Formats: sequence, C-alpha cells, structure tokens
Amino acid sequence: MMSYYRDALGLAVLKDERGWIEFDAGGGMIASQRYSRVGRRPPKIGFWADDVSAARQALVARGAKLGKVMSGAA
Repeated sequence: MMSYYRDALGLAVLKDERGWIEFDAGGGMIASQRYSRVGRRPPKIGFWADDVSAARQALVARGAKLGKVMSGAA
C-alpha cells in the first residue's frame, strides 16, 4: 500500500512505524496497516478537529456514516 499512496498518488509519509503507516492527505490523513494489501483491509481515513464531538455531529447531520471515533494528540 505504501508504494500506491506515496509513489502513485504522491502523498507524503507522516508516520511509518512497525505495523502502521500514515500519509498526509491535505487536511486529512490516510492510515493503513503497514503490510496491508489491496482487497484485504481498507485504509482508515482520519481528520483533525479542535472540537471532535462538534465536527462529528456536523458530519452526521450531513449524512456521513462514521465508525468509532478515536481521539489522540497530533
């Protein structure tokens, strides 16, 4: 997956650690298991917000279907 996101799409690598890689997606982030293969496990897409709860409510109000919310320090 790294070669696709980094080389084909030209996204910068934000974090590359054992089992996990994150790419800068211009205001968002695409994360994947380090050794994920196409068709096996979809990438996770992350967003940053000052107020996670308010951002989630706004997205849901517009029809977004969101999974579990995870919050951590950037």
